[in-house]
Amino acid sequence: MTLSAYRKVSTISFLSVIVLVWTINFAFVQGAFLVDYIRLSYWWVIYPVLIPQFLIAYFYVLRKAANQKTLEEVGKKFIITLTLRMFLAILFLLPWLINKDETSRPMVGQFFFVFFPLLVVEIKLLVSYLNQSVPEFQEEE
Repeated sequence: MTLSAYRKVSTISFLSVIVLVWTINFAFVQGAFLVDYIRLSYWWVIYPVLIPQFLIAYFYVLRKAANQKTLEEVGKKFIITLTLRMFLAILFLLPWLINKDETSRPMVGQFFFVFFPLLVVEIKLLVSYLNQSVPEFQEEE
C-alpha cells in the first residue's frame, strides 16, 4: 500500500475513533451515565488541544517512516514526539493539578479518557504501517 493510500485509510480510522470517544464523552458530560460527577462547561477544550497534537505527530512520524531507511530512526522520531506531547499534556493539565477544586478530578479524568484511546490508535496505525513496509527476511536453509 502506498503512503498516500495508507494516509487516507489511517485518517478515516483515526477520525472514527475521535468521533466514538467524543460521543461517549459527550454522553457522560450530559449526564446520561453519571449525573453530577463530571459535568463541566469547558469539557470540549480537551479536543482542540489533543487532536491537533496527535494528528501532527502521527503524520510527521508517518512521513519520516516513508523517508527513512531504518526503523531505529522512526522509533526515535516517535519517542521524541511522544515525549513532547507528554510535556504539553502536563502544561495543559497544570491549572487543574495546582488548583485542586471540584472540577480538577473530572477534568483530568476526561483528559486521559481522550488521551489514551488516541494514543492506542496512533500506535496501532503506526505499527501496522511499519510492519507492512518492513521487508520480510527469509531464513537461510
